[in-house]
Amino acid sequence: MGIRTTCLCLIQRDGYYLLQETQLASSGRIMYRPVGGTMEPGESSLQTVIREVREEIGADLIDP
Repeated sequence: MGIRTTCLCLIQRDGYYLLQETQLASSGRIMYRPVGGTMEPGESSLQTVIREVREEIGADLIDP
């Protein structure tokens, strides 16, 4: 497996941060991280964040 670039989006509102719950495949442990994902070839980090937020939580970012 090669190197994968990941882009994450820290979404904050009223002093709270939106985190995504995920389970680690290797250990089964639960962890929390900002919404985001892996860049696709030729995609900018901004394009990645916009796409990943839309895919993962169904939201369109305003002025990312």
